[in-house]
Amino acid sequence: MSTVVPQRIPHRTVSDQVARLTAIAADDLVDALGWLGRGWLRPIVRAIGHRAARGFAEEVAEFDRRVGSDGLVAASRALLTRHTRAVAVWGRGNLPVGQPILFVANHPGLTDALALIVAIADDSLILVAADRPFFRETPNVRDSLITVPDDELERLITFRAILRSLANGRSVATFPTGAIEPDPLLHAGAFAAVTGWTRQLAAVRRRAPDLAIVPVAIGGVLTNRALRHPLARVQRSRTQRERAAAMLQVVLRPLRTNEVRVAFGRPLREPNAPSLADAYRSLGVALGTDVGWTTVLDGSNHPATSRWWTTRPRRPSPS
Repeated sequence: MSTVVPQRIPHRTVSDQVARLTAIAADDLVDALGWLGRGWLRPIVRAIGHRAARGFAEEVAEFDRRVGSDGLVAASRALLTRHTRAVAVWGRGNLPVGQPILFVANHPGLTDALALIVAIADDSLILVAADRPFFRETPNVRDSLITVPDDELERLITFRAILRSLANGRSVATFPTGAIEPDPLLHAGAFAAVTGWTRQLAAVRRRAPDLAIVPVAIGGVLTNRALRHPLARVQRSRTQRERAAAMLQVVLRPLRTNEVRVAFGRPLREPNAPSLADAYRSLGVALGTDVGWTTVLDGSNHPATSRWWTTRPRRPSPS
């Protein structure tokens, strides 16, 4: 297993880091609120959300520090304990032993990557993620990332970095859709996009024919309480409503009442559309059952009491 050398942030710059992260979080929160964050409302909403953004920024800065001092898994566990009631894992026996693995997962929310890190429990894991301002302010976290640039022509660099990490014995986790997807515990047909992953996975298979490619299904990331929050309910589309709910859940602790489920499938023999569809059909069934799950993180002690702009949890509509 590779060892990541921590890049410590001098104490005098921590407050600067938090200030920059706060500005980024505030912008992300406003953007996630759709029409509420546009025009003349934007500075008002940004000012109201500043305190929540500051709290989240402090958590991210602490997470980055702990990645450097304690490792990726311990840091992820510590942060995720504040952001979810529990993490449960299914199918760990499907994981090959003694070789690097390419994990391919759906992306139903903003804490699914942390849950995946905790479920895999490998400090040398590399995650593939979009190049976002947050990562530029978290140097220790960045050491465990391969970022995907917006420029299509530059993505060959990402592809080569993935192959290089796997060749060096480090497992890699990627979210091939590259955008937030429906949560499979809330929506039927949430895995419709997985058959579109074949081109990316086939390219990796050609370069690494013996590589273990493991499909992963993650569900339960988005809570009913977050979906029923007034700032989410006023959004004009389901996609925007879920985006707003995901961000609100990150910055408002009372909305974090969920158990995240991570299910590992058997390694894919061929990463083609039929095999991906079959794998995720089985994983979807597993997500919906209560058999064979192991709790790997318990965050049930975090406060989940009513606070500013919160509602009692209800069952979401099937739409």
